[in-house]
Amino acid sequence: HGRWAMLGGAGAWGAEAGTGINWFQAGAVCTPEDCTGIVFPGQVIPLAPEGSGFPQFYNVLVGTIVLMGLSEGYRGGLIAPAFPELEVG
Repeated sequence: HGRWAMLGGAGAWGAEAGTGINWFQAGAVCTPEDCTGIVFPGQVIPLAPEGSGFPQFYNVLVGTIVLMGLSEGYRGGLIAPAFPELEVG
């Protein structure tokens, strides 16, 4: 739970500092159907590529789930460590 809390805190702070939109108002600006209204300092970065037919929001969601699943699998011993020389103990 601590990892998720730190990740959420860092993400909320970074998004608010970069866009000026409060974390609790971000859902009104970026929805899975249209996430092109986020303005970063100096430019607009759309999360949905033009003509793609689907928002890239889902790619980010799947990537997050895969990476967090792998990290928790390594931590819990369900997956063999990728770098055994870095094991503690």
